[in-house]
Amino acid sequence: MKIAVVFILAALCSSYDAAAVSEPNCLVQLFQEDAPVLLQNLVTLLCDYKVAKKSQNAALFQAFLQQVNTLLGKVGCTIDNILGTKVTVTLQNAETIGDDVATVLFGYLDSIIAKVVKIVNEIPFLDDIVNDQNLITSLQNTACGVMEAVIADVDKVLKFVANIAANLAQKP
Repeated sequence: MKIAVVFILAALCSSYDAAAVSEPNCLVQLFQEDAPVLLQNLVTLLCDYKVAKKSQNAALFQAFLQQVNTLLGKVGCTIDNILGTKVTVTLQNAETIGDDVATVLFGYLDSIIAKVVKIVNEIPFLDDIVNDQNLITSLQNTACGVMEAVIADVDKVLKFVANIAANLAQKP
């Protein structure tokens, strides 16, 4: 059992170290601050993006970008930080900037899900926690209800692994 615990901790540490290097730093900071809240906020934001995209409404794209800036502001960041360039949002460019921001956000969610799937595949008894929900899915093409269900399952796995790690840290 102790060997399995070491394996779990090593898998988690290596995946989160990799995240710090390859993911936008602002999103990593938000994830470390409060992962469940970040995941829920990202789903809400991306659903708002999908509504704006479907309706081709520039005002909705601007609202989406403003909400992203508000979320990023919690760790002192802006859209400029995740895009790597200075942008000024206008009605004329809101859709283009929205597409770029959504690509980064979808990519970040996909990377979190990939890490959770890797953990689930390495620890057989975690399959029950995700209720056999297929976590490997293209979030960009899923309905918001399905995306919310997938993120809820990811959150369950993260909480479960965090609880295991906390319990192990307390035992001598």
